[in-house]
Amino acid sequence: MKNFLLFLATILSFSASAQWELVKEFEQPNLYILHLSPSNQLFLGGERGNVYKQKTDGTFTVSNIEEYALMGDITFKNDLEGYVGAGCYYVTANCSPGTIFKTKDGGDTWELIHQDGSTGVINSIAIAGSKVFALGDYTDLIYSVDDGATWETKSVNPANTVGYYSNLTFLDENTGFLAGQSGGSGAIYKTNDGGENWSVIYGGSNTITDLYGFTFVSPQIGFASHSNGQIAKTTDGGATWRLINYTSNTEEFGQKITFVTAQVGYLSSYVRDGQKNILYKTTDGGETWAVDYKAENGIYDFVFSDSQNGYALMSNGKLYKRSGTVTTTDEPLEMDIFPNPSKEQFQIKSLDLPAGVYNLRVVNTLGQVVISTENIYNSVNISKLMVGTYIVEVLNDEGHLVARSKLLKQP
Repeated sequence: MKNFLLFLATILSFSASAQWELVKEFEQPNLYILHLSPSNQLFLGGERGNVYKQKTDGTFTVSNIEEYALMGDITFKNDLEGYVGAGCYYVTANCSPGTIFKTKDGGDTWELIHQDGSTGVINSIAIAGSKVFALGDYTDLIYSVDDGATWETKSVNPANTVGYYSNLTFLDENTGFLAGQSGGSGAIYKTNDGGENWSVIYGGSNTITDLYGFTFVSPQIGFASHSNGQIAKTTDGGATWRLINYTSNTEEFGQKITFVTAQVGYLSSYVRDGQKNILYKTTDGGETWAVDYKAENGIYDFVFSDSQNGYALMSNGKLYKRSGTVTTTDEPLEMDIFPNPSKEQFQIKSLDLPAGVYNLRVVNTLGQVVISTENIYNSVNISKLMVGTYIVEVLNDEGHLVARSKLLKQP
């Protein structure tokens, strides 16, 4: 439901600045969730309990998890193991509230593994290692440390002043973020200890009344979407925020915001007069934005596999695809980093790059960016990362990969 609550509408009309094409018009119009698995397998969901899975030939298979279930989120840990959050707002013989389903065969079959609460929908699921975190509309955080076999509940707000939770994300097993709404006031919460304790890092106290979406590309760099044609950006983990105008039109509301790389991101925006929705793109880390395409009304959801290729789902059941070529002048360079393996920190030993702006990021085995910095030649602290293998990448100001290396984190 996290994307279903965006302002919605019907017919898409693309601008000439992006290569978008209609790839499928579903008979079921009330689809509003898109997800790409780690291997870029596309899944869709919505009402009526149907999960759509795209095959290699572009057609779709359908699995029904529960006849009248309303889906809130789809996410995959790997190509075989994934989860669906679902539920309903009233109990019937064909719909149970607060449900979580799991697949072990890549989405071909699903089984109910948990039911939480007496009403509502599980609207957001996040995976971090063996931990699975989930949020219901009107419930506290629930989590599993054994891949969904057993579940526990943890209060995000012990004072119980939050009326609605959404948009849950974890960068690793310790660092996570979620959004809460109460009485028209919005806030972003952060945990540094795997969900045991949460604190407000943005909003709250009726100071933020128009928080519609957020994303973090690293523990330090995050964005929140607003009304009045603005987003907010933090570069210090939420301690301070700076407003950025992504458009001069103050009648626009920023909706979903996501980043494909540290520099390249997309933002959907609703125009107050209801005439159109717009998808914006940034290639400089959110500092400036340009129109990527326009829609006559609303966009339910969008996902991207890289900086150029993605999908957009419309409220009339139409699925559009954006096709582009991610170009680089050369194959990514193999760079030397030291020490490697490392326990506490590492830095680039040698890398000859042309003058320009670059970003270094550390990516875990789930494809999640766990560290991001523009100071690519400084020492990078990895002491808080879990033991395991990571990929260190350097990207240019257009989000293109120019160098990479494997990193082994030791205990």
